[in-house]
Amino acid sequence: MVKHAIAVIHGIGESNPNFAEGFIDRVRERIRIEGLPDSAFEFTQVYWGDVLLDREDELFKRLCEERMDYKPLRHLMVQFHGNSLVYDSCNRSDPRSPYRRIHARIDRALGILAAEAGGDAPLTIIAHSLGTVVLSNYLWDLQHPNPASEVAPTALERGQTLANVFTLGSPLPLWALRHADFGKPFRFPVGRYAHVGAWVNFYDEDDVLGYPLKHLNPEYDEAVTADQRINVGGPIAGATPMSHLGYWESRSVANEIATKLVGDHHVICGSSLL
Repeated sequence: MVKHAIAVIHGIGESNPNFAEGFIDRVRERIRIEGLPDSAFEFTQVYWGDVLLDREDELFKRLCEERMDYKPLRHLMVQFHGNSLVYDSCNRSDPRSPYRRIHARIDRALGILAAEAGGDAPLTIIAHSLGTVVLSNYLWDLQHPNPASEVAPTALERGQTLANVFTLGSPLPLWALRHADFGKPFRFPVGRYAHVGAWVNFYDEDDVLGYPLKHLNPEYDEAVTADQRINVGGPIAGATPMSHLGYWESRSVANEIATKLVGDHHVICGSSLL
C-alpha cells in the first residue's frame, strides 16, 4: 500500500507543540468515512514557535504596562510583525539564525515522514499564516540549493514527491511587495506526483492577514490551483480579524483536505480499494 506523508506547519499565535492534534483527528475522521484506513497516511506537526516566542511575550508584557484596548488583537499583531521581522531580517546563511533554525525543524519533520512513510511517498504540506511564508521560503531554497549544501538522502526530503500544498490564511502577498511584479512562487507542481498536484489557498474574507494568491501575477496564477474563500472562526470571532486563528478548528477545511488526499490515493494506487 502506498503511504502518504503529511506535514502540518503552524503560523502565529502558537505556543503548543501539539497545535494540530484536533485538526489531524478531523482529517483522519473524514478519511475513515470515505473508506480508507488510518494506516495509509502519516502525519507530523512542525512546531517552530519556541524559536521566537520568548522575545515576543516579553515585548507584549512591557507594552501592556499602559492601558490599551483590543488587547487580543494587539497581541496578534505583535506576534505577526514580531515573528515576521525576526524571521525575515536575520542572516540566512548563519545556521544559528531563526531562519535556519526554523527551516531545520521542517528538515527534521520530512526526515521523520520519510522514515515512516517511505522516501518516495507522496508529500502534502499544510501551512497556516506566517507558516505559509516559511514554507514558501523553504521550498524555494530546496529548489535553488547552494552547491555546497548537503543533499538530502530521499526524494521526499528533497521535495521531489510534493503532491499538494494547502495554505491557510496566507499573508504571502505582503511579502511579495519586496519584489518587482510581486515576485515568483516556488515551482509547483513538481516531481513524480505532479499529475495529482494541487495548491489550494484557503482564506476568510474577514481575515485581514489572509489573502488570495492567484491575482498576484501570471506565475502565481499558474502555480496556485485555487483560491478558496471559506468561513472560519465560529459565530463571533469568525466575523472579525480574529478569524485568522480559526483555520485549524474548521471542519470544512479538514474535510476538503481529507477528500483531496483520498482522491489522490485512489489515483496513485489505481484502485478505490487499495
